[in-house]
Amino acid sequence: MTLHVVGVRHHSPACAALVRDTLRAVRPRWVLVEGPADFNPRMGELLLGHTPPVALFSFHFADDRRHASWAPFCVYSPEWI
Repeated sequence: MTLHVVGVRHHSPACAALVRDTLRAVRPRWVLVEGPADFNPRMGELLLGHTPPVALFSFHFADDRRHASWAPFCVYSPEWI
């Protein structure tokens, strides 16, 4: 098995095209996409026919600290390809 790594700059149409072309050429069995781990069980929801732009919202509360982040996906986002 050969490992292929594609460096991605988020929200770059050029990177999205590179990801698309690489996936078509290599036809990998697995693809690792960085994202919030708490979304893993719901990954299939991205296949429900949504039309970008869409976003994931992730948050964490611990004691008196709060952290939140957005993961937006546009039609040209490499992660959406």
